[in-house]
Amino acid sequence: MKAVTNIMVVGMGGQGVMTASEILAQAALSLGYDVKKTEVAGMAQRGGVVTSHVRFGPKVLSSSIAQGEADILVGFEPAEALRWCGYLRKDGVAMVNTLRQPPPVVNMGLFSYPDDPIGQMRAAGVKVFDF
Repeated sequence: MKAVTNIMVVGMGGQGVMTASEILAQAALSLGYDVKKTEVAGMAQRGGVVTSHVRFGPKVLSSSIAQGEADILVGFEPAEALRWCGYLRKDGVAMVNTLRQPPPVVNMGLFSYPDDPIGQMRAAGVKVFDF
């Protein structure tokens, strides 16, 4: 195993992003790793963006994952996974839920939802496993 493993979890409020990241952090702790985790919940209760960074390894100094450094991106919503896929390493892997949950700003007509977010990720060279 390399020095530090970086997992980014993204989605919309109410999808369980913070719960999933807590489970990942606790699992790594139970295996004896040093773990750091950070979350940005924003407008989570209103269907807004939620992101979490989980980092574990022998010694972790910072909770934040730099752009281009995530080993795994877990996307609970396809458009959110597309938005954050720039955080993946070139050899990183995205695991993305295919169920679309357009945020309120899309439902209000302020922004458009991408036609095929998972297809766009694959076209950009991202290795995507969808579920």
